[in-house]
Amino acid sequence: MLLAAVWGCKKETGVAPTQSQAISSENSDAAPDNQVALMPDGLYVIKAMAHPELGLVLDVPDASTADGIFIQQFKYHGGANQLWQVTFLGNGYYSIRNFNSGKSLDIPDGSMLPGVKVQQFTYHGGTNQQWKIKASNGVKRIYNRRSGLALDVPDGSGASGVLIQQFTPNGGSNQTWKFIRF
Repeated sequence: MLLAAVWGCKKETGVAPTQSQAISSENSDAAPDNQVALMPDGLYVIKAMAHPELGLVLDVPDASTADGIFIQQFKYHGGANQLWQVTFLGNGYYSIRNFNSGKSLDIPDGSMLPGVKVQQFTYHGGTNQQWKIKASNGVKRIYNRRSGLALDVPDGSGASGVLIQQFTPNGGSNQTWKFIRF
């Protein structure tokens, strides 16, 4: 059923994704985002929504466990390198750590520059590893706490293997994501 949720297919399984598989954002704006978690802590597949029909998700290339590996979008295959532990830190921010490596989604050297590629790195709790997740028309937008920049698929590419970057928020679908509960 998770594969069907990632691909957005209902016909393959005959069952629509449940609410626990595709977290709804219908009531996410009910309270200020610094007081209540937008979504529950847990394991998620984070699907790129620029081209939802392609089933591209956040992925650590080759299931690497090394620091400094750039994060890519890649076709969903069910590997642990495509699972992310999302944990509410308070004040509206989350840590996002890869399940396979245990490493955090990280902006190298805390860069403030648009276009910097996102990496995995050992968790230290810095603001460059903290992320605000905001609801936006049924999907989520993810912003780095330090830079304020959005998690972005460059040029809205639909190719597997494209490296994810931080970029100036622009309202584009290339900055939208769907968190699918594992």
